[in-house]
Amino acid sequence: ANSYGTSSGTFTRDDLQAYFSNVSSFKSSRGVPVAVNEFGVQRYQPNADQYLTDSMDIMESIGVNYSVWLWESSDPDVDYDDFNFRRGPDPANHTDASPNVLTTVIQKYFQKNTVRPSNRGF
Repeated sequence: ANSYGTSSGTFTRDDLQAYFSNVSSFKSSRGVPVAVNEFGVQRYQPNADQYLTDSMDIMESIGVNYSVWLWESSDPDVDYDDFNFRRGPDPANHTDASPNVLTTVIQKYFQKNTVRPSNRGF
């Protein structure tokens, strides 16, 4: 299984699969759509690109809608960009570095979004 280094140890694709099995069960038992409103990873964590790949792959496989969290401040005095995937995986980089391994993964999965919302039936 793929693993991702974290401050508390190792997290694997199998861990993600187990976590999302609860989401899949809820979605199936209720017959409702599910959305993960925001998820993400600190851009410089080991294997952050693989974490994004595995997360989006699992969510796609169970039919969950999702959005990637991009935290950036509009305050020019705040220089916090740990979750700004446009900056790439290098923690020393503080300017947009697109494309990079993170934006490439995100764009790959976002291209799968072919079904658009509709007002039909509402």
